[in-house]
Amino acid sequence: MDWKKRKKIGRPKAIASPQVLWKLACDYFHSVDSDPFLKQDFIRGGGSAGTKVELENVRPYTWEGFDNFLFEKGIINRIDDYKYNRDNQYTEYSDIITRVGSVIYDQKFTGAAVGAFNANIIARDLGLADKQELKADVSQVDYSKLSEQALEELAKQADAGSSK
Repeated sequence: MDWKKRKKIGRPKAIASPQVLWKLACDYFHSVDSDPFLKQDFIRGGGSAGTKVELENVRPYTWEGFDNFLFEKGIINRIDDYKYNRDNQYTEYSDIITRVGSVIYDQKFTGAAVGAFNANIIARDLGLADKQELKADVSQVDYSKLSEQALEELAKQADAGSSK
């Protein structure tokens, strides 16, 4: 074959199409769902109190887990090229990447909402941490006990705040 007639330059993509990527994501979701964490606990009451038991705990979907799944299958080393579309080489995968991200987000959010996952950890992971602004009551500060350097720093901060 004449090299000038080749249509594609370089290696083919490890994941042949967006449809194949979606199938792999569904396989990952299924593997997570069918392999729960086993948590050891003890029966707390009744005639069996103190007996050790294993409880199944659902696992959250994660990008890292999907990344590991693909690596373990020998498909790719990292999903980042597809996920971040560096150099616009993976544009045709962007809708599927968005959908995979939505499924991961929804499963984590829903799992936290129903108590299956630690809500604080999931909220931080999803960027939903409750941020509260703290304001100090400076009317109660005894400025006579502050050093000259501390007073100068407070004055600078006050000047900077008033110039905004």
